[in-house]
Amino acid sequence: TPATLAPTKSPTTPATLAPTKSPTTSVTVAPTKSPTTPATLAPTKSPATPATLAPTKSPTTSVTVAPTKLPTTPVATPTNSPTTGAPTISQVAEGPCCNVTGSALVADDNNIRIAVNEYLNDASSAMATYGPINCWDTSRVTNMSDLFFDSLLFNDPLGCWNTSSVTTFRKMFYGDSSRTRYNQDISSWDTSSAIDMSFMFFKSWFNQNIQSWDVSSVKDMSNMFANTPLFNHNISSWQVSSVVTMEKTFYNSKKFNNDLSQWDVSNVENMDRVFSESEFNHPSIKNWNVTSATTMIAMFSGASSFNQDLTSWSSSIVSLVDGRQMFYGAESFNTDLCAWGDTLENTGVNLNNMFLDTACPFKDRPNFNSAPPGPFCFQCD
Repeated sequence: TPATLAPTKSPTTPATLAPTKSPTTSVTVAPTKSPTTPATLAPTKSPATPATLAPTKSPTTSVTVAPTKLPTTPVATPTNSPTTGAPTISQVAEGPCCNVTGSALVADDNNIRIAVNEYLNDASSAMATYGPINCWDTSRVTNMSDLFFDSLLFNDPLGCWNTSSVTTFRKMFYGDSSRTRYNQDISSWDTSSAIDMSFMFFKSWFNQNIQSWDVSSVKDMSNMFANTPLFNHNISSWQVSSVVTMEKTFYNSKKFNNDLSQWDVSNVENMDRVFSESEFNHPSIKNWNVTSATTMIAMFSGASSFNQDLTSWSSSIVSLVDGRQMFYGAESFNTDLCAWGDTLENTGVNLNNMFLDTACPFKDRPNFNSAPPGPFCFQCD
């Protein structure tokens, strides 16, 4: 007689197959090829008794599939911008270092000075009002001159500031009563709009890598690194073709002695005391084009190590009006500059005390009434 399937767990009553999708009627096992008589299930390993179908994957009761990645109830997990509440700093100040919660100051040329003064007086209170100083939105600020003037103890990170609109950094970290401590990484600053960087790090302990700065629009670099005893980073790739004044740029900068051979100084008019009182003695400036330079007063005065051959300047030193004390006190200087004589003859240039207190064998003021003009550190023949 036809056999029904024996149920898996309840053998007392005939069991029908629990269908996967349609459980309303009893189902017998349909044979694969249609035999003439109803077929029973041939068990795989135990032929003695009729076998029931042992389901491999589908249990007798329905099972909810547990999703691999998606939870039963969708949960929004914001990465940067929460759906409610105060905006994150990253919404108003770009950069991963600003990914903290709180309100940030949206600064302009007026309120940034108020906020900085409050921060310098009471940092904790100012942070509660304006957010962390490194995360302020400074994209609208055009003038950062004197911002931390004589702030002797200030040394907080400002690397996240957006300085793309700033045209003047004059005296930003200037030390007045004493040397300022500021020495943080600001290499990522966008300085492409800057025109004035004069006195920016004057009398500070600054010594960071700012090689990547775009200074192509800067006109005034006077005193930029003056009295910075530590600064000695490579800035050889700077495009300084717009600079007009370099007065005291490296004055009394005791460490700086790097390659400046790629600097285009052809538009610089004022070179007074550029390397005065410094330890600069790099041969890279020997090929500078100084065509526009009208004044070189004390350019190397007191630069105790300087002794480079500047003979090639003879072809471009055509605009010089005042070269007083150019090498005065440069105790190592001992280089023949007689080639300058023909270029400077009949120009009325002031060369008083040009070689005083140097190692030159002839320290007298050059005489343009002699033929050839001289001496220029050496007797000219």
